[in-house]
Amino acid sequence: MSWKVAIFCSLLISATLICGEKKKKEIRDFTDADLERLYAEWEENDEDELPDDEKPEHLRPKQHPSFEELQQQVIYVAKSPEDMMRLSKKGQSVMMFVSIVDPSGAAVTKDFSDALTGIWHSNLYNNHIDVQVYNVDIDRALFLFKDGAQAWEAKDFLSKQNECKEITLEGQNFPGAGDMKKKQEL
Repeated sequence: MSWKVAIFCSLLISATLICGEKKKKEIRDFTDADLERLYAEWEENDEDELPDDEKPEHLRPKQHPSFEELQQQVIYVAKSPEDMMRLSKKGQSVMMFVSIVDPSGAAVTKDFSDALTGIWHSNLYNNHIDVQVYNVDIDRALFLFKDGAQAWEAKDFLSKQNECKEITLEGQNFPGAGDMKKKQEL
Protein backbone atom coordinates (compact mmCIF):
# COMPACT_ATOMS: atom_id res chain seq x y z
CA MET A 1 0.00 0.00 0.00
CA SER A 2 2.81 2.41 0.78
CA TRP A 3 4.35 1.93 -2.65
CA LYS A 4 0.99 2.98 -4.22
CA VAL A 5 0.97 6.15 -2.11
CA ALA A 6 4.60 6.84 -3.08
CA ILE A 7 3.84 6.46 -6.81
CA PHE A 8 0.73 8.62 -6.49
CA CYS A 9 2.69 11.37 -4.67
CA SER A 10 5.51 11.27 -7.21
CA LEU A 11 3.02 11.53 -10.09
CA LEU A 12 1.24 14.40 -8.35
CA ILE A 13 4.50 16.27 -7.74
CA SER A 14 5.73 15.78 -11.31
CA ALA A 15 2.36 16.90 -12.71
CA THR A 16 2.41 20.10 -10.65
CA LEU A 17 5.99 20.81 -11.70
CA ILE A 18 5.19 20.33 -15.37
CA CYS A 19 1.96 22.33 -15.23
CA GLY A 20 3.43 24.93 -12.89
CA GLU A 21 6.02 26.07 -15.41
CA LYS A 22 4.73 28.97 -17.45
CA LYS A 23 5.36 28.77 -21.11
CA LYS A 24 7.18 31.84 -22.30
CA LYS A 25 5.38 33.71 -25.03
CA GLU A 26 6.99 34.30 -28.33
CA ILE A 27 7.72 37.98 -28.93
CA ARG A 28 5.59 37.80 -32.07
CA ASP A 29 2.57 36.76 -29.97
CA PHE A 30 2.72 39.81 -27.65
CA THR A 31 -0.31 42.07 -27.65
CA ASP A 32 -0.17 45.83 -27.16
CA ALA A 33 -1.18 45.36 -23.52
CA ASP A 34 1.69 42.87 -23.01
CA LEU A 35 4.14 45.32 -24.52
CA GLU A 36 2.84 48.15 -22.30
CA ARG A 37 3.23 45.97 -19.18
CA LEU A 38 6.74 45.01 -20.28
CA TYR A 39 7.63 48.66 -20.87
CA ALA A 40 6.20 49.72 -17.48
CA GLU A 41 8.15 46.93 -15.75
CA TRP A 42 11.27 47.98 -17.60
CA GLU A 43 10.78 51.61 -16.56
CA GLU A 44 10.19 50.57 -12.92
CA ASN A 45 13.48 48.71 -12.82
CA ASP A 46 15.38 51.45 -14.65
CA GLU A 47 17.81 53.29 -12.41
CA ASP A 48 17.84 56.42 -14.56
CA GLU A 49 14.66 58.45 -14.22
CA LEU A 50 13.32 60.18 -17.30
CA PRO A 51 13.45 63.98 -17.40
CA ASP A 52 10.09 65.64 -16.77
CA ASP A 53 9.66 66.75 -20.38
CA GLU A 54 10.02 63.15 -21.64
CA LYS A 55 7.42 61.68 -19.28
CA PRO A 56 3.80 61.25 -20.40
CA GLU A 57 1.71 64.30 -19.59
CA HIS A 58 -0.26 62.63 -16.79
CA LEU A 59 3.00 61.69 -14.98
CA ARG A 60 4.63 65.11 -15.23
CA PRO A 61 4.69 67.20 -12.08
CA LYS A 62 2.25 70.08 -12.22
CA GLN A 63 3.92 73.46 -12.16
CA HIS A 64 1.93 75.56 -9.75
CA PRO A 65 3.10 79.17 -9.54
CA SER A 66 3.46 80.65 -6.10
CA PHE A 67 0.59 82.70 -4.76
CA GLU A 68 2.60 85.93 -5.02
CA GLU A 69 3.45 85.29 -8.69
CA LEU A 70 -0.16 84.47 -9.49
CA GLN A 71 -1.38 87.57 -7.69
CA GLN A 72 1.06 89.77 -9.62
CA GLN A 73 0.02 88.22 -12.92
CA VAL A 74 -3.64 88.74 -12.11
CA ILE A 75 -3.07 92.37 -11.19
CA TYR A 76 -0.82 93.27 -14.13
CA VAL A 77 -1.82 90.88 -16.90
CA ALA A 78 -5.38 89.68 -16.33
CA LYS A 79 -7.61 92.56 -17.28
CA SER A 80 -10.55 90.38 -18.34
CA PRO A 81 -12.03 86.95 -17.58
CA GLU A 82 -10.50 85.73 -20.84
CA ASP A 83 -7.04 86.66 -19.55
CA MET A 84 -7.78 84.77 -16.33
CA MET A 85 -8.66 81.65 -18.35
CA ARG A 86 -5.46 82.08 -20.36
CA LEU A 87 -3.40 82.18 -17.17
CA SER A 88 -5.19 79.22 -15.61
CA LYS A 89 -4.68 76.96 -18.67
CA LYS A 90 -0.96 77.67 -19.05
CA GLY A 91 0.91 74.38 -19.45
CA GLN A 92 -2.26 72.26 -19.85
CA SER A 93 -3.67 70.66 -22.99
CA VAL A 94 -6.68 72.48 -24.43
CA MET A 95 -9.01 71.55 -27.31
CA MET A 96 -10.76 74.07 -29.53
CA PHE A 97 -13.43 73.32 -32.14
CA VAL A 98 -13.75 75.53 -35.22
CA SER A 99 -16.71 75.55 -37.61
CA ILE A 100 -15.78 76.25 -41.22
CA VAL A 101 -17.87 78.05 -43.84
CA ASP A 102 -17.17 78.88 -47.49
CA PRO A 103 -17.35 82.69 -47.85
CA SER A 104 -18.70 82.32 -51.41
CA GLY A 105 -21.80 80.63 -49.99
CA ALA A 106 -21.08 77.26 -51.58
CA ALA A 107 -21.23 74.07 -49.57
CA VAL A 108 -18.02 73.17 -47.77
CA THR A 109 -16.17 70.18 -49.24
CA LYS A 110 -13.59 67.94 -47.63
CA ASP A 111 -10.86 69.25 -49.95
CA PHE A 112 -11.74 72.85 -49.07
CA SER A 113 -11.66 72.20 -45.32
CA ASP A 114 -8.44 70.14 -45.54
CA ALA A 115 -6.66 72.87 -47.49
CA LEU A 116 -7.99 75.61 -45.22
CA THR A 117 -7.04 73.90 -41.96
CA GLY A 118 -3.60 73.19 -43.44
CA ILE A 119 -3.14 76.90 -44.15
CA TRP A 120 -4.34 77.84 -40.66
CA HIS A 121 -2.03 75.24 -39.13
CA SER A 122 1.00 76.62 -40.97
CA ASN A 123 0.06 80.21 -40.08
CA LEU A 124 -0.21 79.31 -36.40
CA TYR A 125 3.03 77.32 -36.56
CA ASN A 126 4.80 80.32 -38.12
CA ASN A 127 3.59 82.34 -35.13
CA HIS A 128 5.25 79.77 -32.79
CA ILE A 129 1.94 78.27 -31.68
CA ASP A 130 2.28 74.51 -31.23
CA VAL A 131 -0.99 72.97 -32.40
CA GLN A 132 -2.27 69.73 -33.89
CA VAL A 133 -5.24 69.96 -36.26
CA TYR A 134 -7.78 67.19 -36.88
CA ASN A 135 -10.73 67.47 -39.25
CA VAL A 136 -13.58 65.82 -37.35
CA ASP A 137 -16.29 66.63 -39.89
CA ILE A 138 -16.50 68.22 -43.32
CA ASP A 139 -17.13 71.65 -41.82
CA ARG A 140 -15.59 71.21 -38.36
CA ALA A 141 -11.98 70.96 -37.14
CA LEU A 142 -10.39 70.20 -33.79
CA PHE A 143 -7.33 72.19 -32.72
CA LEU A 144 -5.29 70.62 -29.90
CA PHE A 145 -2.86 72.86 -28.01
CA LYS A 146 -0.22 71.47 -25.65
CA ASP A 147 -0.01 74.86 -23.93
CA GLY A 148 -3.50 76.14 -23.25
CA ALA A 149 -2.38 79.77 -23.07
CA GLN A 150 -1.71 79.65 -26.81
CA ALA A 151 -5.31 78.67 -27.55
CA TRP A 152 -6.55 82.19 -26.90
CA GLU A 153 -3.98 83.68 -29.29
CA ALA A 154 -5.13 81.19 -31.93
CA LYS A 155 -8.77 82.05 -31.20
CA ASP A 156 -8.04 85.72 -31.83
CA PHE A 157 -6.37 84.85 -35.14
CA LEU A 158 -9.05 82.40 -36.32
CA SER A 159 -11.98 84.65 -35.40
CA LYS A 160 -10.70 87.20 -37.94
CA GLN A 161 -10.71 84.67 -40.80
CA ASN A 162 -13.62 84.90 -43.27
CA GLU A 163 -13.84 81.10 -43.44
CA CYS A 164 -14.33 80.75 -39.67
CA LYS A 165 -17.98 80.57 -38.64
CA GLU A 166 -17.72 79.78 -34.93
CA ILE A 167 -15.11 78.83 -32.34
CA THR A 168 -15.84 76.72 -29.26
CA LEU A 169 -13.20 77.04 -26.56
CA GLU A 170 -13.63 75.86 -22.97
CA GLY A 171 -17.40 75.61 -23.35
CA GLN A 172 -17.77 79.14 -24.70
CA ASN A 173 -18.83 79.94 -28.26
CA PHE A 174 -17.19 82.83 -30.09
CA PRO A 175 -18.43 84.05 -33.49
CA GLY A 176 -16.01 84.15 -36.39
CA ALA A 177 -15.79 86.62 -39.26
CA GLY A 178 -17.67 84.15 -41.49
CA ASP A 179 -20.75 83.97 -39.24
CA MET A 180 -23.68 84.69 -41.59
CA LYS A 181 -26.14 85.35 -38.74
CA LYS A 182 -23.99 88.16 -37.44
CA LYS A 183 -23.71 89.71 -40.91
CA GLN A 184 -27.47 89.49 -41.51
CA GLU A 185 -28.27 91.22 -38.21
CA LEU A 186 -26.15 94.22 -39.18
